[in-house]
Amino acid sequence: MSEKSVGLIILTEIPDKGLVAVLRENGFYNLNTMSPEPWPGGCRFTIYGELSNGETFLSGLRCEIEEEFGHVFINEFWPKFRNSSIEVSRTKKQDREIVIFAVKIDRFLLASARLQPNGGIRFLMPCSIYSVRDIRTYPRQVGIFDRSAIAMFSNEKEAVRKAFEHLSKADD
Repeated sequence: MSEKSVGLIILTEIPDKGLVAVLRENGFYNLNTMSPEPWPGGCRFTIYGELSNGETFLSGLRCEIEEEFGHVFINEFWPKFRNSSIEVSRTKKQDREIVIFAVKIDRFLLASARLQPNGGIRFLMPCSIYSVRDIRTYPRQVGIFDRSAIAMFSNEKEAVRKAFEHLSKADD
């Protein structure tokens, strides 16, 4: 049986910044797994998680969004997502499949998200995508302590770049 994961990249407009990707920043300790986070200070997709047996990518994504951002957010967000999201990445490697979606939402909807206690949010502007550093160049246990740096896995950086490319065109 293959492992499946799903992710979501949320883009929104922020006054004085313009279009940004909403990235999740790793904290130091994961209260769900009761273990240290790898690469503290590193960034990842807005939402990401593994699917349970029998879950489709969309049903798994819905569960992950509700788990990470809360039921108030998902109830308002999900109908909009279904009408305006795009798939920006689908990776199949051996016994693993990962699908990443992207969507642009109003910043006021983002304000209804209830964040988990571990980690935080970072905003990434399109002009900064090429400055994102490879997270693997940092020690896994130590992480990224330079607050001016944004570090991600290269496949995640590429998916965010594609989200900017596709969703910024939607405004033209």
